[in-house]
Amino acid sequence: MERSSATVIVAWAVVLLGAAVLSSPAIAEVTARKGDVAQQGAKVMPFSLAATTHIFTKTADGGIQQVVTKHHDPKQVSLILRHLTGIAQQFAAGDFEAPEQIHGGDIPGLAALRTAQPGKLKIHYRDLPNGGEIV
Repeated sequence: MERSSATVIVAWAVVLLGAAVLSSPAIAEVTARKGDVAQQGAKVMPFSLAATTHIFTKTADGGIQQVVTKHHDPKQVSLILRHLTGIAQQFAAGDFEAPEQIHGGDIPGLAALRTAQPGKLKIHYRDLPNGGEIV
């Protein structure tokens, strides 16, 4: 077999293997889970999930949740600000029902957060130019 023919065969084998991996049931499960989260999120969050990005950053003493618009959109920013202000107040009071409604009860860290006494968690909301964040 010529070297170029062997290269083509190897290239096709890689493409077919990649297609098999990408069409696996695990990928389908992840895609279905993302769809479920988006559907539940739309019930809880008043802003457009398609027009915004959620950014979660773990820190040494907790984390930061940011929600920002993908493009300049004052209406979406207003909806983000209103929502995150309320969520920060709920979290400070020990109420984590909104994220649980979206993600289910097995969110990492949820059990630990629930053991904290109301008022003991330091939750702060802050405006961002294109959204807001909870720290």
